[in-house]
Amino acid sequence: MVNLRGDMWGTFAGAVGTTQGARLGAVYTSGDAAVIDLGELNSICFTEPTFCSSGFTVSLWLKRKTLYFNKVTQKQVILTIDGRVTFKLYQKFGRTEEHLAVRISVLSRLCVRIFSVPRNLWSQFVFVWDTTDVNVYRSGEKVVEFLEGGYCSNEPDGGALQLEPVVSLKGDAEFDDLQIWNRALTPNEIGEKFSCIRGNTTPF
Repeated sequence: MVNLRGDMWGTFAGAVGTTQGARLGAVYTSGDAAVIDLGELNSICFTEPTFCSSGFTVSLWLKRKTLYFNKVTQKQVILTIDGRVTFKLYQKFGRTEEHLAVRISVLSRLCVRIFSVPRNLWSQFVFVWDTTDVNVYRSGEKVVEFLEGGYCSNEPDGGALQLEPVVSLKGDAEFDDLQIWNRALTPNEIGEKFSCIRGNTTPF
């Protein structure tokens, strides 16, 4: 886990551990009680969004299970970043398709996007906040078809605002190479990043 520098050590609870990842080692969480808190995030965007005029980017490799009951999905939170900006990656309740949803709240702007994702398969995801909307990339390619139920709104979110942002990993999932930038990466940078990762090098 890189680019998550802070003054506090992370903590964990429940069924968590290490495993073989998409690149090297990874961490996993298993079950509702499992959580890995990575401590406070050293990010100007998540601490003071008025200084985040260049957007931000969240990138990670992820492999997760889908929770079903009576042939519909159950709600499952995968990754959260809670600060004055909030980011949530999760599985929605009551759907029939394999999917993930991303929810980002920045000041008075709130966006939710839902997209198809196969389960039990490592994929690299890049979420780029461009100050008005979220762009989603999977394994170097931009997602252009979203599932119904997503939206962007200028209504205030009204959620709890935490001054010191905290990153948490949850759900039934495996996580590798989580990175956060205080700017929106370009499509060329994202494509180059995925190509270099496959070749086990680092472009930037």
